[in-house]
Amino acid sequence: MLVTKSRLKVLLAEADITQAELAEKLNINRRFIIDLANGKSKSLSVENLKKMVEFFQCNIQDLIYFEKVS
Repeated sequence: MLVTKSRLKVLLAEADITQAELAEKLNINRRFIIDLANGKSKSLSVENLKKMVEFFQCNIQDLIYFEKVS
């Protein structure tokens, strides 16, 4: 089974921005950001991920990755 992991909390800290501020700046649902940051995102919106990659000026692999869990 693959589980989605996120580096969003690290990127937020490095950018000195809160989840709420990111949601407002990118016009993204705050719940999506909270779930992604906590590894609870069930559905990944490509559009939202693209906005975040552009905002943080990083690769998608810097934002999310998949981990195999047994």
